[in-house]
Amino acid sequence: MTSLRVLSLVTVAALAGPLSYARNTAQPSPKAVCAAYSTTGTSAEVELVTGSVNLRIIEKSGRSTTLNVPQQSDADDCRVFFNSKGDLLTVAVRKRSEIKQTTRLLVADTVQLRWVSDFALNPQAGLQAPLSPVGFLRDSQSIVVEDYGQEISQSPPTTAIRTIIVDSLGKSISQEPYERAIVGNIQNQREEFADPAHNRLWYLSYPDFCPIRSTTLTGKQTPGPEISNRVSGEQIDCLPDVIAYPDDNTLIMAATLSDRDTVWRVDLGATTGEKIPVRRGRFPNGDQIDGNGSLSPDGQVFAFSRHQFSYGRFDNFSYKGSDIVVVQVRPLRLLGVIVPGADLYQHGFAADHRDGKTSVLVFSSGVWKKLSVEPSKSSEHSAMAPNNGRLPTPTTH
Repeated sequence: MTSLRVLSLVTVAALAGPLSYARNTAQPSPKAVCAAYSTTGTSAEVELVTGSVNLRIIEKSGRSTTLNVPQQSDADDCRVFFNSKGDLLTVAVRKRSEIKQTTRLLVADTVQLRWVSDFALNPQAGLQAPLSPVGFLRDSQSIVVEDYGQEISQSPPTTAIRTIIVDSLGKSISQEPYERAIVGNIQNQREEFADPAHNRLWYLSYPDFCPIRSTTLTGKQTPGPEISNRVSGEQIDCLPDVIAYPDDNTLIMAATLSDRDTVWRVDLGATTGEKIPVRRGRFPNGDQIDGNGSLSPDGQVFAFSRHQFSYGRFDNFSYKGSDIVVVQVRPLRLLGVIVPGADLYQHGFAADHRDGKTSVLVFSSGVWKKLSVEPSKSSEHSAMAPNNGRLPTPTTH
């Protein structure tokens, strides 16, 4: 195990009562929070506070375990990922505003409830900072890390995306970075386009954004599926604000358009799909999908957050809070809109669906809350092609 000093390990029995978890009121507000669910029903809640990274693992039974490690940097961003079996998770910690920086990875065993390793990801030959862990590779314990891309040509604009694989102890598995030369502007390639669970890297075309193309993320480079600007005659937005990958043959994305927010599901093999509009938030002057999304472990429910705002007499911007839109993937429909009641942290929520129930774990007003989602009675549904699958109707906890 890489050198790691564990400050505390606390296990407590689950208590009956509201599904919210209060923090010590004397503890300062965290600099960042992040959350995730595993396929087994275990959830992970991470808070970055001054001097400490706090990880809370809550099993499906309700048993809670807290792991803490020292935090000496002023990191203000975290991401947490489970592997496909749910027996391992990794927490990525970094500072968003710094280009040249070290990204820290913490790995925990969710069965033995202990830290496995703590190591730094430093820029290597052929990689540039900041490095971005994007999840576990397929059904493995290997963690996929990519750089933010580097411009290698201006005519036409071409971006190099490089990827490495490390094991749970931080040892590099790949001999050298996997490089993908992508024709397109560097600012249009985002870390959310990496899909390590299905070994794909998606990217926008040039000079137009459509089609959205894909290639293998690691291994021998092989072209993958692509999405044109129309599916079954329906218009597709090729500049999504948020995107997720429910399975090997499905892609779901959402974008804020001039007149409404819209969600699309595309069935890659059949090039069919569905789309639905999502009503605006409480303030009719606008909202903006902010790029943060969460897919339930079974791939059946997708949640994404929006900033709400309004304009005054002189077009002065006024922030009015955030909300979380929750949709069912197949058939595509709106399940509900959650208004946390306080500002949302980046990556501060996670969607879950199991046993016919949908919920969202969200950090709001200093506490973690598990909120049940009931289907919207006024859900709009627009099929781009026939669809035979149906998700059990979510019920209240």
